Amino acid sequence: MKSRNSSIAVWKTLIVAVAVLALTGLAGSALAAAAPSQITVHDQDLTSGVIVVSSVTSPVDGWVVVYKNSNFTSGDIVGYASVKAGTNTNVKVTIDTAKVGEAPTLWARLHVDNDVMGVFEWGWKGQPYNDTPVVENGHNIVTGFGTAASMAAVTPAPASAAPAPAVAAPVATKAPVTTKPAATTGPIVIADQDLTSGVIVASSVTSPVDGWIVVYKDPNNFTGGQIVGYAPVHMGANSNVKITLDTAKVSDLPTLWAVLQADNGLPGVFEWGWKGQPYNDALVVENGHNVVTSFGTAASMAAAITAPASVAPAPAVPAPVATKAPVTTKPATTTASPIVIKNQDITSGVIMASSVTAPQDGWVVVYKNPNLTSGEIVGYAPVHMGANSDVKITLDTAKVGDLPTLWAVLHVDNDVKGVFEWGWKSQPYNDVPVVENGHNVVASFGTAAN
Repeated sequence: MKSRNSSIAVWKTLIVAVAVLALTGLAGSALAAAAPSQITVHDQDLTSGVIVVSSVTSPVDGWVVVYKNSNFTSGDIVGYASVKAGTNTNVKVTIDTAKVGEAPTLWARLHVDNDVMGVFEWGWKGQPYNDTPVVENGHNIVTGFGTAASMAAVTPAPASAAPAPAVAAPVATKAPVTTKPAATTGPIVIADQDLTSGVIVASSVTSPVDGWIVVYKDPNNFTGGQIVGYAPVHMGANSNVKITLDTAKVSDLPTLWAVLQADNGLPGVFEWGWKGQPYNDALVVENGHNVVTSFGTAASMAAAITAPASVAPAPAVPAPVATKAPVTTKPATTTASPIVIKNQDITSGVIMASSVTAPQDGWVVVYKNPNLTSGEIVGYAPVHMGANSDVKITLDTAKVGDLPTLWAVLHVDNDVKGVFEWGWKSQPYNDVPVVENGHNVVASFGTAAN
């Protein structure tokens, strides 16, 4: 009996010890999770092809990824290295110095290791976009550092300052990037407005690259499933940008968020998880933050004493729409025409159609030959049902050459919405030309050669 009691006592002691160890481990984990994520890296010479990141504090196993451009697209990655959850010191990252060239600044960003453990999956060498950036308090964990190209210009070179630590907050392990809202005078200016028409207008969008203005319903989850609408924008200033919204998906949400994204992958095709597309068109980053602004919907405006009246969309032009192959053309006139486009110099690579009135959402497509075959396409831009003004169209000027005349043709957006499908880049022939009174809707215009 004494021996049995001794055995029981021993087991009780072991159980207590294990419990203490487990609690100690949990407490340690909690403390580690509470540590703010941060990257500390100093300016350094890249000659050896290896840089050293002084310290990386990560909430999870992941990667420190070095980019040559603050747009943070996979094509701008010049190196990466794995990190463990917690604090990592003297992390060595092999850099593709040929790709860096003479860039004076590089950016280190923290990513998670989400899917296949130990395999970096963020568009690198054809990998999927699974290892998303870490997000804390609405921001990515990013810091910039100088290279020899920037250090050579400084005499004497000042000691680099350690970047400010990121704010401690719960970490998102899925959403690609979250935000710092833009001011009302910032790159995106968009007023509160009623969504009843299904089309909203961004007063102005200023973009560093050709890209997209994308509207999301959740500011903490800029993934494909949260998108309710988008529209293309050109590099520079864009005014009165119309965006078609999925109002059923918006429902009665009082606030939406407009985000600026780059057109990185297939030009003219929105690729950010929309309708099964890959995540190529990454969010634009300026000064370490995404370019984002929020705006109110009718659900928020209803509470206001004097809500601004919504602007009703222009009525659709009553006309049948072609559903098959194109038919012969009748050039549109310059007065009261569905397409109004003036003679203009195409040197900049961007032309403007003064107005396009469409019976449904579609495209204004520019051809170099009135035969209107896909091989003759030199540019296109989306248009919404109703009246569209000052529609900008990017042209392939090398393909135009010194032709004196081009033709603008109205097409419908028939199949995959937002993807131009008329033999362009091997797409199928789904987006047929619009037909009115037995003719295509076409207008010709002169180029600088004319």
